[in-house]
Amino acid sequence: MPDIDRLAKEGLRFTWIQSISPVCSTFRAAMITVMYQTVIGAHHHRSESGEHRIQFPDCVRSIPAPTQKHARQAAGQISNRS
Repeated sequence: MPDIDRLAKEGLRFTWIQSISPVCSTFRAAMITVMYQTVIGAHHHRSESGEHRIQFPDCVRSIPAPTQKHARQAAGQISNRS
């Protein structure tokens, strides 16, 4: 994440922040996609199934997708359920 690295190197410091859903996983989803949690359905703190399943818009490709591809190549197969 070159932009985050650049911000850290230049010494940017947040002293106040607001989030519409300040729970760890929902906030990470917003940071990764640069979209509000309500837009992608992450505000319910659910990701697996049912009516509250996170649905990324077609235009969004999350950061973990390329990482997961390389991890599978390196480790053979990866599972979030292990």
